[in-house]
Amino acid sequence: LSASRTMSDTFWHDDIERLKKEYPTKFRMIHILSREEREGCLHGRIDASILEKVFQPSDREEARYVSVGTKEMMRMTDGLL
Repeated sequence: LSASRTMSDTFWHDDIERLKKEYPTKFRMIHILSREEREGCLHGRIDASILEKVFQPSDREEARYVSVGTKEMMRMTDGLL
């Protein structure tokens, strides 16, 4: 799950596409944009309901996560995952 204002604010496009092709059952990327509505992306900000929608309980047991952002957002994210 990657949160940005707009899609033009995102980065590592080539690397992410390579990882998605190399690990199709293990790697996925979901974008959430706060200032742009785009097909295939969520819209808004990360909160508990978004995390519950994106990460199923079964995902949480086997997946690895890295949270990057403000301290407040990282605490919330880490607490919910």
